[in-house]
Amino acid sequence: MSAVATGIRHARLVLASELELLPVAERAEAMRAACIDTGGCFVPARTVQGGTHYAEVSCLGVYHAGGDMAEAIAHWIKAAHRMEISAQTGVAA
Repeated sequence: MSAVATGIRHARLVLASELELLPVAERAEAMRAACIDTGGCFVPARTVQGGTHYAEVSCLGVYHAGGDMAEAIAHWIKAAHRMEISAQTGVAA
């Protein structure tokens, strides 16, 4: 694994662990800051003509969506942890 990939993997695990410890109400601001810092994407849910646009978050190589930002971030955290388990065990989680 390259040094860059190792750095991204570590940053992803640290961010997921930090987000888990925050109250749900504070997670969105922390994730928004992480997206800005790393070139990610943070799109809040909104109602548009024809329906609702889901909240989306993409950060450090992990993308997830949800009905609102809290749900999207919760899915992102779970996916980041699953990726780490898979990387450590070599088995898809």
